Amino acid sequence: MAASTVDECAVAGTLVAAEGRYGFAHELIRLAVEQDVASYQAAELHRMALTVLAREGANHAELAHHAEQAGDLAATLEHARAAADEAARLHSHREAIAQCRRALQVVQPLGAGDELRAELLDQLTRLHGLMDRWELAEEANREALVIRRRLGDPAQLSVTLRHRVLCLWRLCRADATAAAARELLDLTDRCSDTVEHAWALAYHCCVAGPEAMLETRLREADEAIRLGEAHGDREVVAHALQTRGTLLIMRGEDGLEDIRRALRVAQDSGNDAQAARACANLYELATAQLLHEEYDWVWDEGMRWCDDHEMRTWTLCLSAVRAQVLMRRGSPGAAIELAARALEQAISQVNRAHLHIPFLTSKVRRGDPGVHPALLAARSLAADSGDACWQLPIETAICELAWLADDAALVDAEVLRLYASTAGTEPWLRAALAAALARVGRLTTPPADPPSPYAEEIAGDHRAAAAAWRKRGCPYEAAVALACSADPALLEESLGVLLALGAEPAATKVRRLLRDAGVSRVARGPRSTTKAHPLGLTAREADVLTHLAAGLTNAQIVERLVLSPRTVDHHVSSVLAKLGVGNRADAARRAAELAPAT
Repeated sequence: MAASTVDECAVAGTLVAAEGRYGFAHELIRLAVEQDVASYQAAELHRMALTVLAREGANHAELAHHAEQAGDLAATLEHARAAADEAARLHSHREAIAQCRRALQVVQPLGAGDELRAELLDQLTRLHGLMDRWELAEEANREALVIRRRLGDPAQLSVTLRHRVLCLWRLCRADATAAAARELLDLTDRCSDTVEHAWALAYHCCVAGPEAMLETRLREADEAIRLGEAHGDREVVAHALQTRGTLLIMRGEDGLEDIRRALRVAQDSGNDAQAARACANLYELATAQLLHEEYDWVWDEGMRWCDDHEMRTWTLCLSAVRAQVLMRRGSPGAAIELAARALEQAISQVNRAHLHIPFLTSKVRRGDPGVHPALLAARSLAADSGDACWQLPIETAICELAWLADDAALVDAEVLRLYASTAGTEPWLRAALAAALARVGRLTTPPADPPSPYAEEIAGDHRAAAAAWRKRGCPYEAAVALACSADPALLEESLGVLLALGAEPAATKVRRLLRDAGVSRVARGPRSTTKAHPLGLTAREADVLTHLAAGLTNAQIVERLVLSPRTVDHHVSSVLAKLGVGNRADAARRAAELAPAT
């Protein structure tokens, strides 16, 4: 272009100068000019741009665009592959997917061969998986698998089969998942002292169905760790450590240290996806054991890590666990809001099954209509996964609904079948179901040595159960434990907490229980000042919380508020119960977390 023409465009505002170069003043102007250029001219201009920009060291994404528009297939493949790798290193997985697709489009016209196409399809499968696009991942993986079988390279086939196992598991296809994992293990059995066999063991022990013995799966995890360490593959070590920790917890032992170690190994070795997976697993398994306070840091650090590394699959996993924590802390509305935002998106079947747990359980507790059919649909999806970790909580929610509705018929044969078939595994989730069955009088065989607070509930020690729940920071569960007592005093205490939480379905049930117990004056609801308080505290309780947050002792609060020590003790206990905490420091922190305005 002549200099005078460039000057004319600059004066008119079409072009702008920056660092010795010219560019369009607006993207719309560029598009208008591009659309006005004839196709044969456009191709030539893109060829010129490709030559000049390649000489000047432009980024591969820009060069891939110009190569594609110029019809230069070889340059398109070269730069698109480089751009995909570069984007993946920068954790820009959407861009990496776009460049990988661009490269795939020219492989066949170029006659570049099946090996390259399979390699790109494997890469695309992995990238889609990181973004929770598992149906697209499975589509790419299916084509890659056909090619790998035809090429007959066992090592490369094992990589594609690993992707296959993960895709099918994420899509809740339990039988197909188990078959793929078995094929992977059989493929590598002939070369048992290899990294490929370590990965096969790690995947098999992770997804093996309920018929597989825990001891066998633990041995496979241990062997995968040993082989990974022997060959210096820290990624497989991190993967197998997480499975080992999960299996130990399923056996009723402490497996969290294995998962914490997996997180350290993954982060130290730069295995971003394994670090994200470890964060999600650690948060889920710790909070399933009601260790909400101790592992709150995982939510903050895990979400920051997953967001920074564009790991959407695991941001959704973490969100599901967070919704469960919010529900446990007495905030079902916040739990529903968080889960609903995730469920509105296109997400994998496993993440959908996971999110259904806090979403639907919170709806049960809030008394939303139409929740029973939704629970039955969630049951079906969880059953497709074959994993008790998704199935047991849905059955527990069905039992909660039966208790609130005084309708034991909702506890059907499927609930009882699952409870019976999971004996000896998932002690925390199964104990939760056992406690829920006990509330509706359908528990015939209590679990052996259930963990607290479920143990106290199942044993009928309602006061001790409520105290244990409060210590764990679960006010709703504490109130429900009290509601299962025949003692009117405990029922009234339960009603007070439920009214403060706004848990009207449970409060309605407790009012009915109080009337049945002969109590004539039953509270209808909190006073207007209590309703107005964001934490459901009375005016006096709000005063007490202010002094607690300031670090005052009970004796000092007695002096400040001119109340009796017994009255202050009562108010402090009530505040702790309503906030769902076990001590004064947590009460101050929870008040700031849930209601900054207080």
